[in-house]
Amino acid sequence: MHSTNRFDARWTAMLDDAFAGVGVKVHVQPVVELTTGRVMSFEAFARFDNPQAGGAGPVVWFARARERGQVGELQAAVLREVLSLAPRLPGGALLGVNVEPDAIASPQTREVLLDHGDLTGVVIELTEHAPWSWSEVGPTVTELRARGARMAIDDAGTGYAALEKIAFLDPVTLKLDRSIVSGLAASPDQEIAIDRLGTLARHAGAVLVAEGVESLDDARRLIDCGVPYAQGYLLAPPGPPWPAPDPAAVHALARITAA
Repeated sequence: MHSTNRFDARWTAMLDDAFAGVGVKVHVQPVVELTTGRVMSFEAFARFDNPQAGGAGPVVWFARARERGQVGELQAAVLREVLSLAPRLPGGALLGVNVEPDAIASPQTREVLLDHGDLTGVVIELTEHAPWSWSEVGPTVTELRARGARMAIDDAGTGYAALEKIAFLDPVTLKLDRSIVSGLAASPDQEIAIDRLGTLARHAGAVLVAEGVESLDDARRLIDCGVPYAQGYLLAPPGPPWPAPDPAAVHALARITAA
């Protein structure tokens, strides 16, 4: 029990530091039009630089904050760092940021987002890894839209997508989870799933973005499936603002498109 208490105390201290912005950093990854190599947007990823965390990634950090009922505080700390990048966005690009559904309506998250003022160019991506309802997020989403923010559904295909949710959210993008993208070239079942999600996207007036694209074969199949945009290590890994798509990958995709 003593070691458990020490462990909990360590995480409490680390989270308190993160809430104050200590060690909270942001990397970004470009979302690229597969047929042209043009960057449509950048997705922001939280990074937590604390030597006491033993290399724990964002999933663990948010899980620890959720256990303590403080996911809103951690989400707010990340959003402060992300929104500080908005004035430096390359011309014409959007800036996407994941927001946990159970945090978007928290006082801390709302304060950071709504106090920012003009959210033009910012895309709020609600993850599909946990269930959410429009009654929970709707009022905050309406306020964010009034300030220029756009909405997106992240990790689509993980089990919680529903047509009525998509219709309410009116997303600009529907992002395909890496689990149905990786290995696509060898999996007809994944192609069927993408086709179904493409139908949902068309109903909502959204565009599909494939996440986790790591091979040229998968990228080629995405083009064949009519998926226009992608992000992943094939194109560029997450890094400090603002990484450019890999020229070799862009050239190879251009040759596929021209063939």
